[in-house]
Amino acid sequence: MVISKAQFYGYKLKKEILNAEDYQALDPVFLKTFYNAIDNFPQDLDEDKFLDFIEYNFDSLNKVCFYILVSKLGNNILNKDIYYISDLCVALAIRKVPTNQFIKMAEVLVTDQIYNLINKITAEYSYYDNFSLLIIIITYFMTNPDTILDIPNVSELLKILTTENYNILFNSEDSLEKIYLILRKNMREINASEPTYTKKDFQIIANPDHFGANIKEALRQELIAEENNSYDLKTRIDISLKIIYKYNNNIYSILVRRQNS
Repeated sequence: MVISKAQFYGYKLKKEILNAEDYQALDPVFLKTFYNAIDNFPQDLDEDKFLDFIEYNFDSLNKVCFYILVSKLGNNILNKDIYYISDLCVALAIRKVPTNQFIKMAEVLVTDQIYNLINKITAEYSYYDNFSLLIIIITYFMTNPDTILDIPNVSELLKILTTENYNILFNSEDSLEKIYLILRKNMREINASEPTYTKKDFQIIANPDHFGANIKEALRQELIAEENNSYDLKTRIDISLKIIYKYNNNIYSILVRRQNS
């Protein structure tokens, strides 16, 4: 039996996965899908292009994601931008998409409708990139799995992403320290175009270490909860500053009462 270059690469990758320390922790259904893909790889594939694409994915798990996608979607994947496909593989892996949803999501995310629109958004809005948008959409799909193949609902989601009234700053996993860094970065970028935020504004987010662990977590969750609302970037930052200012004042009031008691 003649083995293609792409299949040979798949067998090498399989050996690498089997020898990995965290092999037992990997989803067995996901791995079985990969093993089946090796044996049923498309025969009409542009193998040179495939090898270029897969080498761009540095992590072994991302390469497995890419291998599965190509086995199911063929040259359609390879006709897209290499950066977009790499970001897609990483996003699917990071969000730990269930194997039964994996291909369905990818099929939607490489359709011309969504692929072209995401590229348009990232070209027009500097605070977006392919990876961020893919994470948003994949998270939406995982929360609402019935919408994966419901193009009208997907269209509504994309309509939200393309309006200037929508902005996402924080991910649900971000620490309070990271949220402060994100706020400072965006405030400086706005000031570079038009002086907006003062030294007093930056002092509000100087350091969250004066909060106790419980207060820090409550503040973090309140800031992230605001991501469910749609605001332009400046309004989103202003609301975050007001929330933090409220917490700072509460801490200050407690300290004053303690000193006077």
